[in-house]
Amino acid sequence: MDALIDMKFITTDCLLSDKWIYRLISQERFPRPIKLGRMSRWRAADYYDWRDNLEKKSSSEYDKQRLAANKIRQGKH
Repeated sequence: MDALIDMKFITTDCLLSDKWIYRLISQERFPRPIKLGRMSRWRAADYYDWRDNLEKKSSSEYDKQRLAANKIRQGKH
């Protein structure tokens, strides 16, 4: 069985508020929780996949911005 994590773990780990996480869920940009009665839990694997992809996207976006800035500095825009 997959490990399950709660919102407290997620907000502590990624430094986003629970409101922000629920907004991402509503935008289908964050994994949907598993409901256990009134409790919400997430598969740890789903959360870590989301976090890893977010880090890759952030790094990729940073690289694109850095390259664009270098081109502008060199007058190659």
